[in-house]
This record gives sequence, structure tokens and C-alpha cells, in this order.
Amino acid sequence: MPKTFSVMTYNVHSCIGTDRKLSPLRIAEVIDRCNPDIVALQELDAGLPRTQMIDQAHLIAMTLEMSFHFHSSIHLKEGGYGNAVLSRGDVRLIKAGAVPTDPLNPSFERRGAVWAEVTLRGHTIQVLATHFGLNRGERVKQARAMTGHEWLEHPECVRPVVLCGDFNAMAGSYVYRLLTRQLHDVQRGVKGRLALPPGAFPIPATRVAVCRTVARTPLTDQREIHEIRHLFVDAIMAAQRLIYLENQYFSSQVVFWSLVARMSMADRPPLQIIMLLPDRLPLTEELFLGLPQMRMIRSLQRVAEKTGHTLSVYSSAEMDHGTRKMTFIHSKLLLVDDRFVTIGSANATNRSMGLDTELNVAWEAGLCGRKEEMTAAVRCLRASLLAEHAGLLGSGEEWRFEEVEDLSRNLECLADDRAARLCRYQPDTTFENSDLPDVLEPIQRVVDPEHPIGSEFIFESLTKSELGSFARGIFKLSQMIIGL
Repeated sequence: MPKTFSVMTYNVHSCIGTDRKLSPLRIAEVIDRCNPDIVALQELDAGLPRTQMIDQAHLIAMTLEMSFHFHSSIHLKEGGYGNAVLSRGDVRLIKAGAVPTDPLNPSFERRGAVWAEVTLRGHTIQVLATHFGLNRGERVKQARAMTGHEWLEHPECVRPVVLCGDFNAMAGSYVYRLLTRQLHDVQRGVKGRLALPPGAFPIPATRVAVCRTVARTPLTDQREIHEIRHLFVDAIMAAQRLIYLENQYFSSQVVFWSLVARMSMADRPPLQIIMLLPDRLPLTEELFLGLPQMRMIRSLQRVAEKTGHTLSVYSSAEMDHGTRKMTFIHSKLLLVDDRFVTIGSANATNRSMGLDTELNVAWEAGLCGRKEEMTAAVRCLRASLLAEHAGLLGSGEEWRFEEVEDLSRNLECLADDRAARLCRYQPDTTFENSDLPDVLEPIQRVVDPEHPIGSEFIFESLTKSELGSFARGIFKLSQMIIGL
């Protein structure tokens, strides 16, 4: 075997770039700059009107002076659409054929694979190239087929062997683990490459949005920036089927009223709103953030019941020597309809929406990458998060959380199981059923404000009656601290 040889896999999307221009020669230029010994290409057209009847695999191979074999996964009247293997060495076809799809869902795109024997610098290498589907169930079938006796376990598929292509699966996913039971992921050992840790989710995006919260202060000329606030409002109001919020806190007035407004729109489809929150906070946070959180969630539940939406709020726990202990969720994520996701430093609090300096990143399918690929990635991310909170990550059961339909009902069934990690949000109501919420409300406005409050204006912002409540709250709080 040659000491090293380079392999490139590239989904060319019918040789149409993000600028919507058709150019097989531009694809050839990209490949030439990478200078690979072997190339696996997916989504090639051959003789189709939509791409000017060009045999794309043939044109790219001739331009690069490479040998090749193309297999059409989808046969159309005019031509085909599929995968190819190219090499600077000789390419001999061993096998080309279909990989399984879901027979109960004929809308799924037919998928295929190519197995070629490449002779490179006097050595032979078995190269298998494929393109898996967008549905998790069919990807599992396809991975099992490729690792079975018809492909990788075939008697003629002798090592060295390379399996490459577009798997539509993330590192750490069940499909990835099926493949790496028999094969080594060489990308993790490439010198100079930043290897993703197991379980990381590459986002197949061409762009990323960066959103900020920056407050105006009297010491600088910095203008107010409320990009994260606007992002949350726009995303919630645009939701069609699903809002998934995972956060350390929930006390933001703007997020609360955005949810109320969206649920109150009678001409919009019903929503599943799913929240993951810690149901226990440290004492001071419980007083100033936990109490408003409880009140807001109860109000949202009443609105959801009135308007026909589903609101499900959960926490996560684990067993520790026979005792169920709550997990303190520290993430900050909003996901809408499996087409939009934002992750960052911003909590769902008033401070994060207007006062503190925060930074979020965001992606939206169709704007930051190909819609179907981004949607699949966001769906996989959501499923893995829910599987993690349910204690099922890595069990092969992640697929249970992928479908949006009846997601809340499925989560409710898990929450009914006392042995499961996922549990319903059940905060401690001790403080809520006392006079603390009323006497602490003015202090909460200072602890979790949306705008900067100068110390000299704190008392001017309160009415006379509220000043009395403020004083009582300070007194009550001091008594509690002394009692500790």
C-alpha cells in the first residue's frame, strides 16, 4: 500500500452553487485545488434538462483527467441522478446498486451505492461510495445494509477499504456508531484538522448569524443592541408547529408575551411548546427568578388550555444511590419547527434580553444552508437533546424524538415512568404560597431588569406603596439570611 493517499467526498448538489449558478467546471476546480487521489461525488446529474443535459460525472472526470464510474440511483426518462467514484488511478466497477429505503413511504428519494476497486500506484483499494437518506429510520437500514454481507462483509471486499459519502448523520449518532463498529474514522486522526468530539453536531451551514445584547451605559457612547430580543420574538411569532426552549431560567417578559401573542392568533396552526427548565434553583435565584418563572408558566398553561395549544414543561433528573436528584440545566437554546435554532449565552431573562452583554449564534434552514440538510441537522440536534434528558442518548432510541407529530404525548409517556430521567416540572411552591412574592416583587425588578438602573434612581422608579413593599422585602430577606 502507498504510505498515504487522499480521499475527498463532495455532495455537489447537481453542480449548482449557493449563488444558484450551474457550473460543473467550477466543481472540477475545487476538486483540483484539493488534489485528492480518490473522489466520491454525490447528487450528480446525467442528461437531465434541468442541468442542460450535461453528463456531469463525465465532464468533471475528463477535466481532471481521472478515471470514473457513475451509478444512477434515480432513473428518469431523460437521464439519471446519482453517485460517482473518480480516481487518478484505474477504477474498476465491482458493484453498483440500490440501498434500502422505507417501502411504506414512497416519497423518500431512492438511494444507491457504488463499489469500485481503485488501483493506485501499484496498490488496490476497495472504495464504497454512497448517499444516505434524510429519514433516521432509512439511514439505519442503509447503514446496516452497507456494513452487511452485500457490501463491506462481502468476501471480495478485502482490506484496505474506504467507505465515504454523504451519510446525513452526525458524529456520535447511532448511524455513525454502526459504521464505526467496522471502520475507523480517519478524519479524527488527520494532522492539523480540528477533530470534533464524539457527540458533536456539525451544522451543514454556509452562513451563521451572530446576535447580541448590549446595554447603553452612561460611561460610553455604545448604543443599545437588542438583536437577541428581536430574534426570539420573530422566531416565536413565526412558529408553525413546534417551539422548543431549553434554558437555565425563564423570567423574560418579552419571551412570555411573545408566547402569549402567538398562542392567541386564532388563524394560525396549533403549537406544541416544549420547555426544559431546572425546577430547583439556589435560594437567591429561586426567590428572584424562580418565583416569576412559576407564575409565568402557570399563566402560559392557562392560555394554552384556552387557545388549544399544548404546553409541556419538563425537568431532568438522575438516580443517585436510590435518590432522584434534579439536573441543573444550564443550556440556552431556542429551536423552532426544526428549521431554526439559536444557541448562546443569553438566558430567557429580562437581563439577557436588554441589560447584560450576551452573544448568540443562529441558523435557519434555507438561509444558512440547503433547506433539507439544515432541517435534518436541526431535527437531529433536538432529538439528541431530548434523548439526553430522557437518559436514552446512545441507546439507539433517539429516533423516538425525531417526529414532531405527537412529540408532547410521547414525552408525557416518558414522564409517567418514575425510572425515567425526564420528569414534569414540579417547582417547590413553599415560597409561592407565602407573602414573599408580593414583598419581593420590587426587588425582583432590580435583580432582573431589562434596562440599566442607576443606583440614584432605584427609589424614584417605585411608587409610594411599592417603597413600603421594597422595605418589607429587604427586611424579610434579611430575616431569611439570618435564619440560614
